[in-house]
Amino acid sequence: MKYHLKKDLFEELLSLEKETSETWASSGKMGQCENWNAKTLTDKAWCVAENLKSTPYLSGQIISEKHGLTRDSLAVIYKMIQRSGACRTFFTESSNRDYFNVVNHYFNHRLYTLVFFVGTTCPSRCVYCPNVKVDNAGRRKLAGYGRKKDRLLSEAALEKVFGDLHTMKKKGTDILVKISGGLEPLTDIITMSAIIHQAKKYDIPVKLFTNGLLFSDSLRRTAALQTSDIRISLSTPDETQYQKICFSDSGRGKSRALAGLIKSIRELVAERDRSGSPCKIGFNSLVLPSNHTLLVPLLEMARDLGVDYVDFKPDYFSTYPQDTLEQMEDSVREARIVASHDSYKNLFVNFTCSLSRSDLFWNDWKGTCDALRQSEFKMFITPFGDCSPVHYGAFPHSARSVKGAVSAYSIGAVNPERSLFDVLRDPAKTPEIAMKKLNPFELMLSLEISREEQDKAFGLPLCVSPYHTREKARNPADLFFRLNITS
Repeated sequence: MKYHLKKDLFEELLSLEKETSETWASSGKMGQCENWNAKTLTDKAWCVAENLKSTPYLSGQIISEKHGLTRDSLAVIYKMIQRSGACRTFFTESSNRDYFNVVNHYFNHRLYTLVFFVGTTCPSRCVYCPNVKVDNAGRRKLAGYGRKKDRLLSEAALEKVFGDLHTMKKKGTDILVKISGGLEPLTDIITMSAIIHQAKKYDIPVKLFTNGLLFSDSLRRTAALQTSDIRISLSTPDETQYQKICFSDSGRGKSRALAGLIKSIRELVAERDRSGSPCKIGFNSLVLPSNHTLLVPLLEMARDLGVDYVDFKPDYFSTYPQDTLEQMEDSVREARIVASHDSYKNLFVNFTCSLSRSDLFWNDWKGTCDALRQSEFKMFITPFGDCSPVHYGAFPHSARSVKGAVSAYSIGAVNPERSLFDVLRDPAKTPEIAMKKLNPFELMLSLEISREEQDKAFGLPLCVSPYHTREKARNPADLFFRLNITS
């Protein structure tokens, strides 16, 4: 890999030199360019790429100091990395591939994600859910939003929101709408259907996140199949374990809930296939200490049910002892091997990699994030219309959420008189949200926003950003002027 990557970087350097040679000649500034060695620059570029692979959030100033580079030399190296296809593969196959995917989706392709938290209750009490509190006796209590007299997330409010999304889409931003929680969205089929209706008007894709327990109702299955993607939370194929995860350690809860869910999924897949709907159906599965030995049986279940994918993720709200992590990693490796078999060719299996607290340098981050900058990429809207740039600020924290805990993280609310653009242009306030409260994808967004701002202040324009491949055709006119390898 090292030889192939260095060769690709070297070729990009020669290509850059050729592309900019005419600019040099016409500028009359050729004499200002110091002598430099292409091999030395390529070797330095390899070292920088290795550094970015493991710590992708580092600013250009830190990178230049770490590798003894001038700012102008780093600009050329960043441009080489940005243009190199081998580098993109190097990054996206690394343990931090999720960071590079986030940058690619939100920065390269100008993605905006709007997440509607729909539903004010849930039929399950999953042990890993941030809305569930477990007391000393093992009893689980679900934190709710409380109640308001007025339903702010009305049809009129949704029309305003989707009108704004349509405007963004016309200007070249990709839009993704998610219906999630919060609490179970299938408990409010009216609001869910209204969101789907608005999205269809503007050809905006919708992903539905659900535990699937209410798919026993045919009307809910029909409504859900109007989305582009249904992600069902299912992390085990074992009935007893499912009861413990979703209801209580004693197994109390709905009798044979997993069997009912499996039956509903079969019906959902069959209805999808009969109707010819393009909707994808898959599992959103957490890898936990309690279920990691059952990943292969879960894959077998997914294949037999005819779903399209399984997304395996860690529980990023928890940390585990090293021996437990090693056991879980062994199970993941086994599942990867099984998933590569030809019998799974119709099932896409994905393992996110850099999302656990132990992997993603969680302990290094102090202070607060720039909530308003976060809102330029993603927004969460509660059942009452409150807008929060981060997941933590939108879900209910306690039975008293409606009295202040949710609104404390809100930058404003959408309603029939106030649109999403109104909230973004004139936020009611800028909430202080601790970096520790960000979920992994939000942390990645925050780190990349900060990295870009620091690079700009250091004198590195966006067109030489190492990850922003959409800028690769744009070369600064003075890219090679005053080039000197070391400071």
